[in-house]
Amino acid sequence: MRHFVGFVVVWTALSCNQASFDTTQGSKKQVSAPQPAQPRTTATQAPTTPQVLIPQPPALAIPPINIMIGGAKNYHIGDGEMQDSSCKVNMWFNWLKGNRYIFEFDVLQNNTPTTISIDKVCGTESGYENYNLATLTGPPPMAPVVVQIPGGASRLQFPQTVNLPLGHYYLTVESRQNPDRDNDRDDFIVGSVHIVVPTGYGLREGKVSAGN
Repeated sequence: MRHFVGFVVVWTALSCNQASFDTTQGSKKQVSAPQPAQPRTTATQAPTTPQVLIPQPPALAIPPINIMIGGAKNYHIGDGEMQDSSCKVNMWFNWLKGNRYIFEFDVLQNNTPTTISIDKVCGTESGYENYNLATLTGPPPMAPVVVQIPGGASRLQFPQTVNLPLGHYYLTVESRQNPDRDNDRDDFIVGSVHIVVPTGYGLREGKVSAGN
């Protein structure tokens, strides 16, 4: 019985000493010093060449072909009885004994889009609209295109662009007798007769003549 107790005591003491030894050993463990952080390396990229934008000049607008038949002259149309005309002062310096002017031109290609205008009109009176006329005629089978010149007009534009075939053309501006005014003819001035076609087509200016 004593022998057993002594064994227990010895075993307990050894266990306590072992625990003390382990604890002591644990307190003597070495801790490694922290290593300095290594700098982060970045891959070097080749420099990019900057893109140089060269401004381009704006596209040049190509003007249409524009002829002015008869130049900058003014043409007086009528019978010369112009005492009551609203444009009498100008008419004295543009005398014409006759009742029409004919402006001629040539179209050099088929199906030419053509714009016609008379950029100066002066002296047309109300009540003569059916007798003050601008008429375009050309090669057959083209039908005449007739435009009335309104009273008090300062400019006359043909109402639409017409596609003209190759050929010779006549633009007749006239003052006809008005039966409601004792067959009187209105007196007025026209000028700056323009024929305009797009670039790529052809025009040729013709002559100007007067008629009765």
